[in-house]
Amino acid sequence: MNAQTTDAEPAICGAVASNAPGACVLDAEHALRGERHQDAEGLTWAYDFKHGRPDIYEITWMSGHIEQVPAHQVAYPHRGLIVTDCAIGIGADAGAPRVQIHAEINGVWRLMLSAREEDIRTMRLVTGGERIPGGAS
Repeated sequence: MNAQTTDAEPAICGAVASNAPGACVLDAEHALRGERHQDAEGLTWAYDFKHGRPDIYEITWMSGHIEQVPAHQVAYPHRGLIVTDCAIGIGADAGAPRVQIHAEINGVWRLMLSAREEDIRTMRLVTGGERIPGGAS
């Protein structure tokens, strides 16, 4: 007697984010293991929102050093403290104004850069390349 074993294909999750196309291609049990959804392009998400690929910012430091930093969010938290201080007259001295850059990398929200504004000469969004004035678009 020959017994045949059939390995059934695991059920696919199929969840979709509300802000971007592409269904989850992982097995239906991945959420029980604490894993995030993942589409065919490798983008991950949780809580019904995909961040997509991060933008790339080129930072030129006052020293002249140039680096590129991936970012989903660029924040200037000190500016909110200034508004609070002006509006209600209270506020803690937060020190020198800072720039904070966050990105979701491999499914984890990370602080990519926290620097004093005075240490940065320029910050440019260079994700799609830079347009050349008068050049073809």
